Amino acid sequence: MKSKYLELIGLIERLHRQCLEVIKADLDRQGIRDLNNVQALILFNIGEEELSIGELTQRGYYLGSNVSYNVKKMVENGYLIQERSTHDRRSVRGRLSDKGLLLHELLDRMFSAQAERLAQQHRLPKVSTGDILRQAVHKGSPLGCVAKQAIDSGKLVSDDAVIGIVKERLELEDAKPGFVLDGFPRTVVQAMALDSLVERRGPLIV
Repeated sequence: MKSKYLELIGLIERLHRQCLEVIKADLDRQGIRDLNNVQALILFNIGEEELSIGELTQRGYYLGSNVSYNVKKMVENGYLIQERSTHDRRSVRGRLSDKGLLLHELLDRMFSAQAERLAQQHRLPKVSTGDILRQAVHKGSPLGCVAKQAIDSGKLVSDDAVIGIVKERLELEDAKPGFVLDGFPRTVVQAMALDSLVERRGPLIV
């Protein structure tokens, strides 16, 4: 059991390093020199949220020891805006600037393109959260209506709604052998739900 666990941890670490190399290559192609790959991944994970430095580490968005340094550099280079909380003046929260949001969109397209390549290579459906959310809203399904209400009010779609919509998609026939996920999971709650969804299925490719 211990050897399997250590093997899994090693695999995750190698995948993480490979992901950072892909991000670095994309930043180099775009001529972006004022941001490193680790900082870019932090920005991608923040997305449209507003978080404190503590929340970055608590949610697993950054696991290193020098998060304050990286946040400082992102603020200095105009990717991140830091403001004191209106509810607790001791708390400083950060959100993406317009420049940061553009970088987030760049990485989103990059990850989507990688997912598309994997799906084609393995002949599996690509399950994109954005695509299936839009489809659910267009169809007017119960979960789609919940998602539309959140979107129309400028809020993030709840974990429960996202998980429900993804679950419905993964139950379709073409996803039974496996699937490639794009944009899911984005939170710890979603990751735990995905674990629960796949453990009840037979062998598959994710």
